[in-house]
Amino acid sequence: MATTLVQIAESFLEFARQEARAGYEQRDERRIRDAAEKAWLAATQAVDHAMRTHGWTPPAGSGAHVARHQFLEEIGRRDLSGKLGYF
Repeated sequence: MATTLVQIAESFLEFARQEARAGYEQRDERRIRDAAEKAWLAATQAVDHAMRTHGWTPPAGSGAHVARHQFLEEIGRRDLSGKLGYF
């Protein structure tokens, strides 16, 4: 069975939590930044999963971020679109 985008997102989020915990404990800015990047990746993978579930195909490349915002706004989740913008 293939790994789903949700499973990928969950694994990135778990890694981000572990990396952040270690980074803050060790005062290691690199690990904290790595954790933030993995959390961002988890968020994008989760949105991409939702897009596919609703029949959208997330584009590759620079248009992906705009498409994520459009999708979230179209399904009535402007609040999430705004939060995605902070990353």
